[in-house]
Amino acid sequence: MAVSARQKVFLIGILLFVASYGLLSGTSKSWISVFAAFVTGVPAILSIHIATQACSKKTTLKELIQLYFFGLMFLFYGKHQWKKFKEATKTPREIQEKLLLEILQKNAETEYGRTMGLGYAFTVDDFRKRHPLSKYDQFEDYIKRTAKGEDNVLLPSRPVQFVMTSGTTGKPKMIPMSTERKQHISMTGFTTLMGIVGEEIPSKSLTQKMCSIYTHPAETWSEAGIVKCAFTRITKNDILPVFVSPAPGFRICTEKEAMYVHAIFALKDEYLNTLQAPFCIIICNFFKVIENNWSDMVNDIATGTIKTDLDIPSDVRSELNEILTPDPIRAEQLRREFERGFEGIARRVWPYMSCLFGVVTPAFKFYADLLENKYAKDVVLYTAFYISSEGVLGLNVWPKIPERKLHYLLFTDLTFFEFIPLEKSQEEQPETLLIDELKEDESYELVLTNIDGLYRFRFGDVIKVVGFYNKSPIIEIQFRIGDLINLRGEKMSEDCLRRALLDTVESWEADLVDYACAECSLVEAVKGATETADVPYYVMFVEIQSKPGSIIKKEELLDKDKFDIILRNQVPMYDYYRGMGSLGLAQVILVQSGSFNELRDYIIHNSTTSILQFKMPRKLRKNEWVKLLLKNSS
Repeated sequence: MAVSARQKVFLIGILLFVASYGLLSGTSKSWISVFAAFVTGVPAILSIHIATQACSKKTTLKELIQLYFFGLMFLFYGKHQWKKFKEATKTPREIQEKLLLEILQKNAETEYGRTMGLGYAFTVDDFRKRHPLSKYDQFEDYIKRTAKGEDNVLLPSRPVQFVMTSGTTGKPKMIPMSTERKQHISMTGFTTLMGIVGEEIPSKSLTQKMCSIYTHPAETWSEAGIVKCAFTRITKNDILPVFVSPAPGFRICTEKEAMYVHAIFALKDEYLNTLQAPFCIIICNFFKVIENNWSDMVNDIATGTIKTDLDIPSDVRSELNEILTPDPIRAEQLRREFERGFEGIARRVWPYMSCLFGVVTPAFKFYADLLENKYAKDVVLYTAFYISSEGVLGLNVWPKIPERKLHYLLFTDLTFFEFIPLEKSQEEQPETLLIDELKEDESYELVLTNIDGLYRFRFGDVIKVVGFYNKSPIIEIQFRIGDLINLRGEKMSEDCLRRALLDTVESWEADLVDYACAECSLVEAVKGATETADVPYYVMFVEIQSKPGSIIKKEELLDKDKFDIILRNQVPMYDYYRGMGSLGLAQVILVQSGSFNELRDYIIHNSTTSILQFKMPRKLRKNEWVKLLLKNSS
């Protein structure tokens, strides 16, 4: 019978304890023997404590010890950071002013800093007078030069990465990330989160693992060899002992295969603590992958091999098969649970799970409900961070309070913030407010200055102040200016959809009358579908008319897939998610002539808006709107 890592470390602890006791029980006790007893006694106590921690039976002794000390570090350092974060909410203005002066001093001798006279800005007012509110084009040339290898242009040191934005409001932007900012995110953001989790939803053990549901993003490199990719990129050095998936699993670039592999290793570990993904929709799809493939997964776990029809690079597959040891006992446990159905499956296969980490937005409400009401009943779904390409901006400190699920406190010591009242957001250079000048129930466009060369940057997010925590505003994200639809983090703007649709209708030799889009989950719900699609997709409701002197082709002769092709060609981030299998083929539904006039009349009649101020909603958010257009579909 094999001896587990917990049994081994317990035996080590007993032996050390006996040795320590022997050193103290002798007739003559010198300082050397007392010191030796202490040296053996402390590890003995730690070893016995480690042996009490719950973990997978497959965990090795080395892994167990690593996990224990990793857990201890985050437990104590997390508590310290959480306490520090709470203290910072009492003096946000002072911390913000101090941070700004540190940023200006650090970057004053860069070319950009000298050009803008940042070294002569000694107060917030000095800074606002010297530097205008800016958009990306203010920094673009400096960023391009940095990407080509020029030093001390925008940052005093070379960035380790260019974070690529989605590109849906225009061409993709490169946001530089320095080693310092990356470390700040880890050492301040992640550890503060661990402090909150340890206090609010503590795990059963210090040695439990987490599953990071990760698909490796496409990477390109600048002329200077600096990687350009998504913010969520995980490198070899970022793979922590706490991750349940081995390193090869983080090199898979297609979502279906990556999810399958992460699921295999997560399911093997009955003591799994958390599931983590950028958005809750990804966690929801993770469970759908398990639901649709559980029989194959159970077989793979029993035999210790990954099924052959997955499109996984041969070197990755070989490494995974070497790591994946057969576990027929666990496979049979899983089979019994899966055969019972998937109601509350998370708690049944992972009884010690504490929470799910995944951002929930209003657009993802359907998927959050599916998790909370089906797959992950009684497991906390925690929207932890407010994240953008420009950095980790805020933290949700109320993981167990439903009405605070989408509320955040800003990281005042990572980014300097200014706020534009929403009614002034159309102005080029409106006056800004600081963090202690905000009012409850008011909305603001957020402006940021960070340590990596973005100053007074208008990146488009609109937030609402919903209350205060000490003296810090509690914010709720409203929308991003120009955004329309966001199923996978692609942030598709109205402009992108409109341009692609115009080109599509032109290829049909017709004219576009009007259009609106909807998320597939809403359309399927209106249709009465009992199951949702495995992969989300756009649904476009389109009204067209013939060009003067011509006749529209019959609907069955129109190439509706053309819209998806054009959208992929025009929007790189949409093409990326389509290619990875994270988004499905966009569906185009043609509606009868006059349908959008009918929709306009319906909305005006059933709301407080007037015909003089009415604007057609480009994103359909209500069942009644979708039902009306479906009724009028050709």
